[in-house]
Formats: sequence, C-alpha cells, structure tokens
Amino acid sequence: MLRATHITIILALLLGSFRAFEIVLLSTGGGPSDNTEVVGTYIYGYVTSAGSTIGFASAASVVVLVVALLGSAVQMLFTRRGSR
Repeated sequence: MLRATHITIILALLLGSFRAFEIVLLSTGGGPSDNTEVVGTYIYGYVTSAGSTIGFASAASVVVLVVALLGSAVQMLFTRRGSR
C-alpha cells in the first residue's frame, strides 16, 4: 500500500524538477561553476550560445520530452494499479 504512494511521490518530484527552469535562471543563472544547472538551463545555454548548436538543443529538448512522457506514463500506471 505504501509502495504505490512512494512511487507516486518520487515520480511527482522528478517531473516537478523539469519545471524549475525559471527559478534557477532568474536566481543563479546556473550558479557558480554550473552547480545549480538543471536541464532547462542547460538547453537554454546551447540555444543562446554562439554557433550552430540549435540542432543539439532541439535534440536535447526531444529527449527531455520523452523522459517526461515516460515518467508520466509510469506514474499513471502505478496510480491505476494502486486504486484497484
């Protein structure tokens, strides 16, 4: 019974970390030596850098999308299993 709850909490925190872009960018910009960098600021750095790195940033964005979708699917699977 607690197993489903733990999985739901862990997955919710993981998916919530994808939404931390604004907080990190506005407060630290990635921080000293990129210590507080998250996936969003990593991709943003490639988009705003000089050179033709837009393809890499697009590919990284697709990877983040796939990971978020897989995480959501796993959470939905465990949530449905726990409610039965």
